[in-house]
Amino acid sequence: MSVKVDGYLSEPLEPDVTYHSLSLMDNPSYGNADHLLYMQVEGRVIDWIESGSHVEISGWLQYDQRSLRWRLLVQATAIEVLNEGSVVDLSWELEPYTLTYEVGKNVSIDGTATQSSGSWWLIGDSPTDRLCLLPSEDVVNEGLEGIRQKWFGRLIWSTDEATICLRLDGYSAENTAGDFGDGVTPLLDVAENPFDYLNQNHTFEGWITDPISPDYDKGYVGDGPDYFSRQTKLRIHLIGEHAEYIEGGQSIRFNATIIWSESEGRVILEARSWTLGQAPAPTTLNWGDGYNSWKWDIGKLVVINGEAIMDEDGNQWIQRSGSDESVCLLGDGTESSQTEGQGPLDWTGRLSTTEDSVDNTMQFCIDIR
Repeated sequence: MSVKVDGYLSEPLEPDVTYHSLSLMDNPSYGNADHLLYMQVEGRVIDWIESGSHVEISGWLQYDQRSLRWRLLVQATAIEVLNEGSVVDLSWELEPYTLTYEVGKNVSIDGTATQSSGSWWLIGDSPTDRLCLLPSEDVVNEGLEGIRQKWFGRLIWSTDEATICLRLDGYSAENTAGDFGDGVTPLLDVAENPFDYLNQNHTFEGWITDPISPDYDKGYVGDGPDYFSRQTKLRIHLIGEHAEYIEGGQSIRFNATIIWSESEGRVILEARSWTLGQAPAPTTLNWGDGYNSWKWDIGKLVVINGEAIMDEDGNQWIQRSGSDESVCLLGDGTESSQTEGQGPLDWTGRLSTTEDSVDNTMQFCIDIR
């Protein structure tokens, strides 16, 4: 039968390939996925679609009697990307054979570039940390030898080198390694040697990991904008007032004193002055994703498409068009009457939850106040 289903890709889709065999998952991480649906894609996609991308797919679902499993047959033109997948952060601590699972994916890894016997290599801290490097001509012309940083590229199998290599088309997609230049102390340095920094003042840059409300002064700051690119996360205490929400994923530059909290048993960065970057765009919520997907966005600014309605008890809801799915709407109480007859609209607000003590259930809400 013909179906439309959304999920996450287990493998990337390459533009120059006309046939792909992969899985559609209910989680962007293969290890955290509870369900996998085997999928065959025919035809060429226009651009790379990365693994872990959230996609909506129209295809033909049939039972394969030979392999005793369901499979989804899809044309490349019937794939709509809802959210791009994240870069896979590689670690030298992983066993080398595990790299085979990441071939074809966009990855990042820390290391030092060096040339040996006419070939480029990426070297880690240990003598055995060694990865083949395939830089483009432009990258080579900019100079590679001895440069240590976080490198971004696509992991491929090189038939010339007969090994797995990191193909570089540029230095990096974004500065997510915490290397912010002169005058800034990397968060990782403090995390690795906290007692060397106690009671000292330093300038840091990073990203707030979760929203901090105006009536709260504590949170966490990381050296990457999201979970996948982050190596370090430290507690931050804002000494002073902030009138607006500081959003998760928002960049921050701050001067702080490093202290040790005996009551909490951890390092705390006491920030007395800070500068915030532009807040990231709200996260788009997709109907049908369910609790396991939406729970990661609780407290964050989100956007969802639907119609505002009011029930017989005077409660407002955002309802998915053509279905009974809904989330509660927290506003001034006039939204449903003001938008009546306008059809589905995009609603932007902060995702929260409320409990129904009578039915012993939890309900998601969009707070637009």
